[in-house]
Amino acid sequence: MNKAANPKQLDLAGDLPPERIAAKEVLASAILAQAADPDEFDWNTDESIILREQRATAAYRNRLGELIIRQRAGWSDDGDTFLYISPENEVAFMEGLAKRARE
Repeated sequence: MNKAANPKQLDLAGDLPPERIAAKEVLASAILAQAADPDEFDWNTDESIILREQRATAAYRNRLGELIIRQRAGWSDDGDTFLYISPENEVAFMEGLAKRARE
């Protein structure tokens, strides 16, 4: 039996900083919409979907000490995808990723 959630039940994080309030409201709306009619769900267009398909991703070091980021090949790829980061560039790389994630 499906039971609709109310907004107070969706208050998972308590007080949020202002930049997170909009994301919380979008999530609450999506959950309430889904709870209202569970038969009307489209995996291609539904706004409640947070993560789409994601290939398996690994991070490890090779024998030269490089950071390797490896992503599993898709069904139409010839092989895995590799990204090699030299030790002297790791911090700049990770800081750049973090900066873009915050934007």
